[in-house]
Amino acid sequence: MGDATALATVGLAVAFLTVLWLMVGFLVGFPSWWNNVLYSVTSSITLVMVFVIQHTQARQQAKTEAQP
Repeated sequence: MGDATALATVGLAVAFLTVLWLMVGFLVGFPSWWNNVLYSVTSSITLVMVFVIQHTQARQQAKTEAQP
């Protein structure tokens, strides 16, 4: 997962989806339930990414320490 999230195309896809979300939101007037969905998705992704980053750093540190 760490390798997949490090790709530039993933960053571009997230930026595109964010702009799309904002454009559609402006067109439909940002219904109140959109805030709940945005907060829930953002919090969930943040939590998962914290664990992905920790795992990736631990693997890199273990690999660095194992090399002579």
